[in-house]
Amino acid sequence: MAPETRKCNNCKKNFQIFPEDFAFYEKMKVPAPTWCPQCREMRRWSFRNERYLYSRQCDKCKKSIISIWSQDKSRTVYCRECFNSDDFDPVLYGRDVDFSRPFFEQFHELFNSVPVVALIGGTNSINSDYINLETDDKNCYMNVGGHYNEDCYYNTFSLYGKNNVDNYFVFKCELVYESSDCHNCYRCFYCRNVVGSNDCWMCYDCRNCTNCFGCVNQRNKQYMIYNEQLSREEYEKRIAELTNGFRSIEDAKKRFERELLKHPRRFAFVEKSENSAGDYLTQCRDAVECFNVEDGENVKFMQIAGYVKDCMDGSAIGQGELFYEVVGVGVAGANALFSGLCFPSIHEIRYCLFCRNSDNLFGCVSLKKNSFCILNKHYSKEEYEILLPKIIDHMKINGEWGEFFPTRISPFGYNETVAQLYFPLSRELANEKGYPWKDDESHAHGKETLKLTDMPDSIDEIDISGMMPNGKNLTKEVISCMECGKNYKIIAPEFSFYKRLCLPIPHRCPHCRYELRMKLRGINHVLYTRHCACDKTGHDHEGHCSVQFETIYAPDRPEIIYCEQCYQKEMV
Repeated sequence: MAPETRKCNNCKKNFQIFPEDFAFYEKMKVPAPTWCPQCREMRRWSFRNERYLYSRQCDKCKKSIISIWSQDKSRTVYCRECFNSDDFDPVLYGRDVDFSRPFFEQFHELFNSVPVVALIGGTNSINSDYINLETDDKNCYMNVGGHYNEDCYYNTFSLYGKNNVDNYFVFKCELVYESSDCHNCYRCFYCRNVVGSNDCWMCYDCRNCTNCFGCVNQRNKQYMIYNEQLSREEYEKRIAELTNGFRSIEDAKKRFERELLKHPRRFAFVEKSENSAGDYLTQCRDAVECFNVEDGENVKFMQIAGYVKDCMDGSAIGQGELFYEVVGVGVAGANALFSGLCFPSIHEIRYCLFCRNSDNLFGCVSLKKNSFCILNKHYSKEEYEILLPKIIDHMKINGEWGEFFPTRISPFGYNETVAQLYFPLSRELANEKGYPWKDDESHAHGKETLKLTDMPDSIDEIDISGMMPNGKNLTKEVISCMECGKNYKIIAPEFSFYKRLCLPIPHRCPHCRYELRMKLRGINHVLYTRHCACDKTGHDHEGHCSVQFETIYAPDRPEIIYCEQCYQKEMV
């Protein structure tokens, strides 16, 4: 059967719904979506603040805490201890359903009244107050979405890391800096898609390499610079020149991006997967338009997910099945719809936020170890099952059933959320759409005590305590970002990391470093149909390769994109 074409109610562009999609919706007992996949993704991400943390007071014990909720947000915020204590029972905020009013309006009122936890996660962590959506960390700062890290700072989705700074999706790495999608690496800097390598700088898609700089598509190599083989003596002489301070490294990074365009790239990083399309897929089967998914089966429109089965439209989820239109949900869960930031162990939930270890919930907030609740009010199993279909019918009348929460009721400014990364908006356009917006903190600009022009180019000019030639201690100064002008500081453990590895002090704030890293990595969650660009002989084809594939690289982009077969031929 041919797919059905519909027009998105949000962006007004056409999108397709396939027969297998309709089968999934029927299985989940929900209507087909009215928004296209990209608009649905944007709406989900607009409820997830990962990286913006603020100082405020716990509204229960009154101690100073770090929180994803800024002080100007009119809601009650509890520290983890108060939120988890038996003294706090969110069921006490329960209310009856009013069938004369839209359900989302009632949910929004509930959401604004129920206390929320200051930070998400943090379980089994030591000396790691400034982390969010992490567990089992030790001596970590500003980490997001990862687990089992030690002495790590400004990492996103890092697992089993040690002494790493400013990375995205790194796994079992140590002393790695400003890198993305690296596994089992040691002392690697500014690298992307590098596996099992040591002492590498600015490398792309290299494996089992040592002492390489600016290399692309290399395997089992040593002492190479920009894919040129050198002797050990030549390499060490040139590497000292290329990494001699901030300006030298910035120049080398620009040259590397130019060199990278000269080499073919894989159309996608899809490994050990069957019948799957997207990017960064590992051990997947029947994964359609998915990105950063590991061990996914029969999944579609997923971003950042692991160990999931029979799911559609999920962002940042893991370990579960039968999920639909959820963000930040999972860890031993099943049958969750239109919900966010609910984990672990959630089952049979609809339209819930910040709930955990619960089942059979509808329209609930901050519940923990509860069952059969609607708008935080507890019912018997029989009462719940009678009332639930009536609410769904009521939501159908108002056009609410089957839609994720509208962005206008998000508790965060659009620019605080992940949505701003993947679907950036200006303040004016966000306001036009009715989306909330967070103004910069008043102290974020103009408070610098150290000019970038006074920053030593080489870290060798700064002693081990942080003292600079001008008599100032770097770790006590406030710096202004070279990109956005926002103020930032270098914390003492971070400085020790740079000093140990002879890395220059960053001239960009953590947020601009993150955005640049993501831009270089590629954040497009749209697939384009293209043909392989290979026209080389000896690649088992005559003339141009005829293989067609789906890739994140749009046809008008400058990169040279190869199919998997032609790419592997280049590795021989």
